[in-house]
Amino acid sequence: MFAKMKTGTKVIGGFGIAILITIGVGWFGYRGIANLGGHVEEIGANKLPSVRGLNLIAKGQLQVGYAERGLVNRQMMESQLRQDQYTRIEGGFRQADDGWKMYEPLPQTPEEAAMWKEFTNLWDNWKTELQKVVDLSREKDKLIAGGTSLEDAAVREIDNRTYDASLVSRAAMNAA
Repeated sequence: MFAKMKTGTKVIGGFGIAILITIGVGWFGYRGIANLGGHVEEIGANKLPSVRGLNLIAKGQLQVGYAERGLVNRQMMESQLRQDQYTRIEGGFRQADDGWKMYEPLPQTPEEAAMWKEFTNLWDNWKTELQKVVDLSREKDKLIAGGTSLEDAAVREIDNRTYDASLVSRAAMNAA
């Protein structure tokens, strides 16, 4: 049958088939791009801000951890160095709070929401343990500012308690 067709009919039929294939490919391509656009929107509006918020929380937590280490270090007893550590702790928590405010209102999957709830409990525990280290450090600072020697038994006792508290705080930080 195809052999008995006129050349013009064959050409028109070929172009017709090519047009149908082109329309089909175009339609599937358009649907794919529209679907991809939705995914890009989800990434830009939700996933990327989530990652940025969590990154700020992590960076803030590390800053607090570094400062805690400075408070435990017996070599860092100069008043300005000590104050810098307290300031760094406050700054780290502000940074983490900024990340928290960025992340928490965003939509979460059920699995992500369960992990976030677990994390918030671990975070609160870590903050409680860290506060013990800070309170002991401030107590030591008051003794030193009052003229007590760094080698005094009371200061050494606070150093030991601070070190022990910092180990618990570090474990809580790692868990969070």
